[in-house]
Amino acid sequence: MRRALVSLALGGVLALAGTTVTAQAAEPAPAPKVSASETNVGIMSWRFWAAYWTPEACVAVGDQSGRNWKCEYKRGTDGKMKWFLYLWY
Repeated sequence: MRRALVSLALGGVLALAGTTVTAQAAEPAPAPKVSASETNVGIMSWRFWAAYWTPEACVAVGDQSGRNWKCEYKRGTDGKMKWFLYLWY
């Protein structure tokens, strides 16, 4: 009987020690730092750049951008027709 109680007590101590060790090992690691440029990799699409009153102004800015561009003639939020410049990035 005495041997059983000693074994039971020793088993309880070891069980408690095991839970504290695993609790210490479960601390979260610091999150890796990711730059904003790394989060946008591979997400390329046509994006609105600006609206212009004349097609010449739209084309000139598109050419100066150094990117793929397109100009579309459509109605703006103010209800007036304009040239909208879109850049591919």
